[in-house]
Amino acid sequence: MSAIEVAIVDDDEDQREVMALRVKKEGFKPKLITKDDSGHFATIDQLIDKISTSDLVLCDHKLSHGNFANFYGSQLVAALYDIGKPAILITQYTDTPPDEEYILRYRRKLPTVLSRDKSDEVLFDQLFKNAANELKGNPPVHRKPHRVFLKIDDIYGDGNHTKNVIAFVPDWRADRAVSFPMDLISETIRDKAVAGAYLIAQVNTGALDANDLFFSDFEMPPEPMSEDELRKSLYP
Repeated sequence: MSAIEVAIVDDDEDQREVMALRVKKEGFKPKLITKDDSGHFATIDQLIDKISTSDLVLCDHKLSHGNFANFYGSQLVAALYDIGKPAILITQYTDTPPDEEYILRYRRKLPTVLSRDKSDEVLFDQLFKNAANELKGNPPVHRKPHRVFLKIDDIYGDGNHTKNVIAFVPDWRADRAVSFPMDLISETIRDKAVAGAYLIAQVNTGALDANDLFFSDFEMPPEPMSEDELRKSLYP
């Protein structure tokens, strides 16, 4: 029986080699992805074609170093999610804008975002299994979305930067604010997303850390309601 192949996507040659040794140690067959013949990957589809024969993908987030690719690893992993290929995103930029912003924007389709400094503490095999199960409709508890309400506390950003929303999600942590890109909210209701407003969204409230939260399918409450009324309407 042939070994399961893992495509290693990283703009750093040394890191590609390190990750190749890690996955090989777990019994996988590593496939190191290097620059395209044109000198870099201009589109996500070009890179997907290069890894199409691999079973799994381990992808770095910041792929722009050395002109490796014109997009972020989060965008690639999200595209792989759409076609049903399990992938892990690995990064050291979870708290660094604008890199963090691109992770938050695609977080719904990123089954695992692994901090590089903790990659030695986990088994890739289990993370790949989690990703594969999620693609089959069986996500782990911390990735299951729930229809909940949130209250917008503030909106920040200007014309030169993407606007971000600061909000409270009582069903996750009532006393801790979280943030997400404004453009996750549908244009049809975005003008109603102002400080003090309530919104309903799909959120994985089982997440242990704010960096693991995702937000999708935003909607307005059916009518102006107090927080207690909104809670009762969602959880009768």
